[in-house]
Amino acid sequence: MRRNALFCGSLSLSLLLAACGDDTTGRQDEVGTVDDSDATTGDSGTDSDGTSSDDATSSDSNSTDGTGTTTTDSGTDTDGELSCDVPARSDPSGTAEWLDGANMASVSIADRDACLRSYSLSTTGPLRDGYPGNPRSIDEQASRPRLRSGHDLFDALYALAMAEVEQLSVAMITDYAFNLGGAVPCGVEGCFETGRLWHYVWTRDTAYATNLGLADLDPARARNSLNFKLSTRRDGSDLQIVQDTGSGGSYPVSSDRVTWAYGARATLAALDGQARADFSARAFEALHNTTQHDRKVVYDPGDGLYRGEQSFLDWREQSYPNWTAEDVVHIAQSKSLSTNLAHLNALDLLVELAGEQGEAAVAAEAAAWAGDLRAAIHDRLWLADIGQFSSHVTTGLDQSPTRRMDLLGSAQAILQDVATPAEAMQILSGQPHYGPGAPVLWPQQQQTPIYHNRGEWPFVTAYWLRAAKHANNDAVAAKMMRALIRGAAVNLSNMENFEAATGAPWLDEGATSGPVVNSQRQLWSVAGYLSMVHHTLFG
Repeated sequence: MRRNALFCGSLSLSLLLAACGDDTTGRQDEVGTVDDSDATTGDSGTDSDGTSSDDATSSDSNSTDGTGTTTTDSGTDTDGELSCDVPARSDPSGTAEWLDGANMASVSIADRDACLRSYSLSTTGPLRDGYPGNPRSIDEQASRPRLRSGHDLFDALYALAMAEVEQLSVAMITDYAFNLGGAVPCGVEGCFETGRLWHYVWTRDTAYATNLGLADLDPARARNSLNFKLSTRRDGSDLQIVQDTGSGGSYPVSSDRVTWAYGARATLAALDGQARADFSARAFEALHNTTQHDRKVVYDPGDGLYRGEQSFLDWREQSYPNWTAEDVVHIAQSKSLSTNLAHLNALDLLVELAGEQGEAAVAAEAAAWAGDLRAAIHDRLWLADIGQFSSHVTTGLDQSPTRRMDLLGSAQAILQDVATPAEAMQILSGQPHYGPGAPVLWPQQQQTPIYHNRGEWPFVTAYWLRAAKHANNDAVAAKMMRALIRGAAVNLSNMENFEAATGAPWLDEGATSGPVVNSQRQLWSVAGYLSMVHHTLFG
């Protein structure tokens, strides 16, 4: 009989509480500006009736780590029945609640010993737009991974993430701005839509989400989503990556379409056989054409950087001066850390794919470009006096890098080893970590509504967590894990963003209230939570 792929986790309860509690005493110097008065685990949970049902996911696998507190190896189907084990020490006391100031999230489980559990998650906190139903019922499914850590709420939040992956897995996509609002097919196996409020497939959202973990869960759907963001010219030639909408209408003011390569890299690692060979050839063609085009249009040989808006921070006055809302010329002339790191990753992947395709000349050219770009990023954007990378340089009229920080760009600089190990520790310890997590940009924009500005974004938190792991900063890693768990628990969903200081899904303060948009089950937020479990905890 088929043996289901298994992610039943080996996770010590003490490890979870050490990572997700609020005791970082003695390590604040490594976190930066820390306020750990946010959320802690509480006592055992209380029962609540489920009134809102969502599809969830599961699978039967287990692993061990020799601590006596983990799952054991099983999960075989010998007679058609699903089999499973639980952690050797499975006393659930104290694991069903999460305290968040005056609010609390909790879970009840109908049958803890069931291979496929039914969870009822509830919160006393405010829900954005009154959604989802509270309590929220989640049923594990045999077709998806499930977690048995010995910690009830942690297992339930993993099931919640799997449920939201299922909700985001669609056969067709629709959006009012495309195809007159009509449905558009996206591959035999379907694709991923972007969130409860975002029903299209966007390049950067898909790329970061598949890179964070969705490629491993559903490689075919990840491939289809990425293929949806490739396009030829009308005559069928010159396959390139599609640039998302952004400031000034799109390309070349926004030029971060090469983020596609982050997702392609993870998807190639998850595919095998002919499916991988076919996608590798298509990715090579698209990346070669795209990098050649970008070299002509947005590359500046004067300083070796690519022009264009910051990746993901694409709402003009949210991260640039207010006057750019009506005049994007200076954004088009600027050169940003996050977008240049996306170009670097794209060139590095092109080198690998060119080697697979036997294109030695292409590989050599891309390798030379990548080497030069790596040096240029560090030379132009590293601020040695404060131990941080600048988020961007403005125009040729002002060659000085801005003294502003971009969390996503800083994380990628660490993960791609543009930062040295010593610089990585400086970056991690020097970023402000006020509130539950960390703001995606610093300093904030004054008198600007909350969205990117004053925003905490879970997918960026997940990359910051990866960077902390990469640089061995356990204090930052623990705080980011806590932020991801808290956000999902008290909102009953993996939200798009939060107000950075309070972690609120909505902060009412007049003209600057926000976040101005905040979608439940946001694709890259779901992926960010799974990245925390799969990548950081299990490795």
